Formats: sequence, structure tokens, C-alpha cells
Amino acid sequence: MPARVLLPVLGLAGIAGISLADRSGDAAQGERPLPVLLTGEAPFVERFETIDRSFWSVSDGWYNGDYMVNDWRAMQVWTEDGLHIALAPNSTEFADYSSGEIQSGGTYGHGYYEARLRAAPGSGIITGFFTYIGPHWNKPWNEIDVEILGKSPRTMQATYFTGGEKVATTIPLSFDATEGFHTYGFDWQRGSIRWFVDGSLVHEEEGDELPLPNERQKVMFSLWGTRTLSEWAGRFDETAVPTEAVITCVAYSASMNAGGHCSE
Repeated sequence: MPARVLLPVLGLAGIAGISLADRSGDAAQGERPLPVLLTGEAPFVERFETIDRSFWSVSDGWYNGDYMVNDWRAMQVWTEDGLHIALAPNSTEFADYSSGEIQSGGTYGHGYYEARLRAAPGSGIITGFFTYIGPHWNKPWNEIDVEILGKSPRTMQATYFTGGEKVATTIPLSFDATEGFHTYGFDWQRGSIRWFVDGSLVHEEEGDELPLPNERQKVMFSLWGTRTLSEWAGRFDETAVPTEAVITCVAYSASMNAGGHCSE
């Protein structure tokens, strides 16, 4: 089968799960107004038989800043039974290590995002599956994260950012995320973000502490290390590199119940 399968787009009412009358009714009852519905993008399932450069962009020849031990190099990203992203020693003008980052060319709004992956081990090393948009694209910083910290691979970080402010929660896992493949997902809708692990709901946010993201975002994966963020990520373990994360599938659909998931 092809590496990426585009799926039929549901009608607006099916995607939203709520009518315009419902929305106005919420406001009339004094509840928190729902943000504008962000939808219309074609669902897809990507199994990374290759890297389709018309769909994905691979970061190359730059870095995010001194808080990372690595820069981004396209040579650190390849496909072989899935997408591999490797963090390895490589002295450059920016850093002493290189790693990889991949992002969708297009942006996506409300819907269910899912990936099947094995995270990279090692203290100070972070595997990320997330959506993001920010100042580089003349947009406010909006982001939704699934992050696995190599120092504590039996937990998952569920985080979202709106306007650069964040809400982060540590979720316990019943397994070591660096030892096998598991499916991680988040269902971002107008009134909530729900995080799932292997199909089970593990966390939900409704915007009580911070308004939910309200900008279309790019789908991204990255693997990176840090020395300066040691209180969060742990002391960077040089002996753990080279190390890699492997992603065998990523999917986007209108909602968790819309079908078109990595498990199908």
C-alpha cells in the first residue's frame, strides 16, 4: 500500500460534533465561549516507507539555541521500517551533536493526531511528537505535545502552549517507552484536548488554566538533547549517544471516532 493514504473529509457537522445553534446556546448559558472551529484539512495516514518531500520538510543546517546540545541535520533522518531520527556526536559550527526534526509542509486544525513510536533512551534526551506554529510563521506560539524524557521513560509529558504560556502534566505509563512501540495520540477539539496512550484516555484539558490553542499548526517530530534544562530533562548523558527514536506511523483525522488511525 502507499506510504501515505489520504482519507475522505467529513462534513462540517460531523467534524465539529456541534451545531452553530449549540455554540450560541453555550454563550447564552454563560459558559466559556468556544474558539473558532479550525478544520477542512484532508485526513491522512503516513507509514514512512519513504520521506515524501512534497509533504514533509526535514530541518537541516541550523539549531534552536544554546539550550540544545545539537543542531539539525537532514542526514540524521531516514526511513527503514519506519522513520528514524538519530542523535549522535557531530562537531559543527553550532554544536557538538546533530539530530533530526521533521515537520509537515501544511498546517492542521482541530482533530485527532496519533503516532506509533519508540522513544530514545538517555538522561537529558527528549523525544517529541507535537503540533506547533509560532513567530517564524508570523503566528503566536501555539503547541500541543507528547514528550518522552529519556531519564524517566515510564512517564509521558502532556503539554500545550497558547501565546507562549504553557500547561504541562506528567502522565505515568505502565511500560518503558524506550523499549517498544506504543501509540500516542491527542484529540484537539474546540473545548478540550484529550491525550491517549494505546487507545486509552490518560489526560484531559479544557482550558481552565490557560485558553486552548487556537491556531492551525504543523505536525512535527524531533529528538534533541539538553544540558541547560537538566532540572526538567535530567543531566545530559553523553554515554547514551548515539541514540535514536523510531516512528512507524502518524495519522490525522477529524476526531478519534472518525477512523483512519495507525492501528487500522
